[in-house]
Amino acid sequence: MTDDGVDRLAVDFDGTLTRGDVEYWEGERPEPDEDVIEATREHYRSGGTVIVWTARPWREAGRIAAHLTEWGVPYHGIRCEKGSADRYVDDKAVPPGDFA
Repeated sequence: MTDDGVDRLAVDFDGTLTRGDVEYWEGERPEPDEDVIEATREHYRSGGTVIVWTARPWREAGRIAAHLTEWGVPYHGIRCEKGSADRYVDDKAVPPGDFA
């Protein structure tokens, strides 16, 4: 929870809101992960903020928004180009102490 009382959720698109590893650049269509989508809906309905945060380039934002609309995923914003890595260490996801 932030200082302003809003619970902000940054949820990844590929492999989180979607199932599997999709090669979208090859034209593959992602399939929704209904469990994660429902949890995202519940977060939104409870007054939380939802940001879809993806490593996809900005040119994919319209396509992502179309999928989210089709699947009924409520969100407040999309953030693209978060960077790309094989592993992420973050104090909110994988604590540095667990990684090192």
